Amino acid sequence: MQTAKHRYTEWIGFDITNMRANWSDVHARELYLDSLEDENVAQKPEYKDLVEKFSKQLRQGWRTAFPKASSLSYFSLTRKKKVT
Repeated sequence: MQTAKHRYTEWIGFDITNMRANWSDVHARELYLDSLEDENVAQKPEYKDLVEKFSKQLRQGWRTAFPKASSLSYFSLTRKKKVT
């Protein structure tokens, strides 16, 4: 995953029996703080909280990254009122 300031990757195992990612089998983590990506800081203690935050977000999946839907539906936003 990538933010404006960071790039985070988890290398995980794959369960071929269930055809799913195995999140309990993390092989490696990468956290880069700049666009050069020349130093992986994922194992440094001072970035532990950031790694945990990104790991949680990654496991929740991309669908949770979207903003919450408003209480108005698309239909109610696009429907024109009749003028009488």
